[in-house]
Amino acid sequence: MKIQAALVCLALACLLPPCLAQSGRAKKPAFALDAGTIEIADLIDRCAIYLQWNILWDENELQHAKAVRLQMPISTDDDGCHELLCNLLLRSGFALTALDDDKKMYEVVFLSGQRGREVLQRAQQRTVAEALARPKLKMPIMTTVPLEHINGTIATNALRPFFAGYGANGGSLSLTIGNIGTSKSIILAGFQDQVVQAIHLIQSCDVEQPIMHEGQPLPEYVQKLEQRLQKLEKMLEQKAGEGAGRKE
Repeated sequence: MKIQAALVCLALACLLPPCLAQSGRAKKPAFALDAGTIEIADLIDRCAIYLQWNILWDENELQHAKAVRLQMPISTDDDGCHELLCNLLLRSGFALTALDDDKKMYEVVFLSGQRGREVLQRAQQRTVAEALARPKLKMPIMTTVPLEHINGTIATNALRPFFAGYGANGGSLSLTIGNIGTSKSIILAGFQDQVVQAIHLIQSCDVEQPIMHEGQPLPEYVQKLEQRLQKLEKMLEQKAGEGAGRKE
């Protein structure tokens, strides 16, 4: 299998004017794509050079990729370039996975191919805060969501129907919702944008539940009971006053 790698290059640094390079304060130029058609292989290589990453891809797998046609030019920064690459790869049924994040070594994998199962196996561990910091990123991650008020085992089973359709078309990655027997957390694995949606849903539900009595929150029930007692007390006082008046 022929593997091609987009090697890190220093061309961008060389293109900077000498005065800016020497000042140490030069800003990195924006990542830019002109309007028109670009092949996925060319997109991967251009993003790799801009981000200064090595991104491996399989020539045989990339035959399934669709060229991208842009009506308008795009200009963005590092995070935007990363997210754009992931979005356009997923459009063709591919995922960007991390081989060695510290060394900036990544690989593009065809989700419907023989190595599709490797995508979730390469999910990067992220905290909830790290996941929420980039809610649009489509890279496989895994995170543990701590719970305060709801039961993790019950919540896991209740959440699954809401995300059952994710990845059902075979061109994406299903969101996996799990639990390791604790009631205090839920484990999520999938593309980061899917995981973020699940986190938001969990956090919106993980609130203190009012104590119920006869179908009503206990404070509301107690308040109504007190109002009824006050009315009864007034009625008793009135009857007692009427009885005293008759005796006189």
